Amino acid sequence: MGFFREGGPLPRHATLTMAPLPAFAHAPQEDYLARLRGAVAAREAEISRQRQAAGRSVLGRRQVLRQSAFDAPRGSEPRRQRSPRVAGGSKWARIEALERLRTFIAGYREAWLQWRAGDRGVVFPCGTYGLRVYAGVCCAQAP
Repeated sequence: MGFFREGGPLPRHATLTMAPLPAFAHAPQEDYLARLRGAVAAREAEISRQRQAAGRSVLGRRQVLRQSAFDAPRGSEPRRQRSPRVAGGSKWARIEALERLRTFIAGYREAWLQWRAGDRGVVFPCGTYGLRVYAGVCCAQAP
C-alpha cells in the first residue's frame, strides 16, 4: 500500500467483477468465451502481421528483464510541435474558423475571470462544455 495514505478515502481492497457485454448476457458462457478468445486471437494475429510488415519485433522475456529500470531511450522525439486546432482544404474557411476560435477564447476568458471573481450570473459563450456540465454555468444560445 505504498502509494496510498493510511486512513485515506480509498478502500484497502476492491473487487472487479467481469461480466459479458449486454448483447451476450443470455448466451451460454462457453459460447461467449469461445467468441471472445477468437476475437482476441484474431486481433493479436492482425497486430503481429502489421508489426512484421513494418519490420519490427517484440523483445522476449530475457531481454526485457536484462534492461535497467533507469534507462531512457537514446533518441528523442521532437517536442513542443505546433498542433493545429483547425484543419481544412480551404484557406479562407480555416481563417474564418480561426477567427471564430479567437472570439470564443476571448469571450470564454472574460467570462471565466468574472465567474472566478464571484459573478455566478455571467454568461459563457456558446460552446462552453466543461464548466456547463460540471459547474452549471450559464451559456449563450447557439446562433
